[in-house]
Amino acid sequence: MIIISGPSTVGKNPLIEHICQTTIFNFVTPVTTRKARNTETDGVDYFFLSQKEFKDQIIQNLLFEWDYCLSNYYGFYPLKNPENKITHALSRMAIRIKGHIKNTKTVFLYPKNIKKIEKTLMNIYSGTQLELRIFHMKEEIKHSEMFDFVFKVENGEDILTDKNFKSMITNHLC
Repeated sequence: MIIISGPSTVGKNPLIEHICQTTIFNFVTPVTTRKARNTETDGVDYFFLSQKEFKDQIIQNLLFEWDYCLSNYYGFYPLKNPENKITHALSRMAIRIKGHIKNTKTVFLYPKNIKKIEKTLMNIYSGTQLELRIFHMKEEIKHSEMFDFVFKVENGEDILTDKNFKSMITNHLC
């Protein structure tokens, strides 16, 4: 299993989509309580739940791993077979999952231009929400030193030409 992490808007989703289209990796769909974006489909991009539904699933031990961030819950259902699976997760959740699932590799997409990420966030958020997003970005980056692989990226797609990244993907195909 490969788990991709990095700050919001760094390009995790386009990268994972490309890997799933060009290899035998399959996407592991996370669970969340955040609102779906216009381009997202329930059951494909995420399983979208209400806060109550998510909390009920925690109580019933239906989730393998979960976390709370920026007023939303995120998590994963148990995996029967983690081979040739790929997903994205909050950095601290990725590190915990790696501790539970043998042969999991963690990949952190480290933005080459943090100011560009901040500017993108400013175009989306304002006020307290913007401050929280920037704080969260810095927290995610702090966790990067705990990852197996860290790749500096302009966007998630520029990593596709990186020889080390290609090798890492090839070496972890079962």
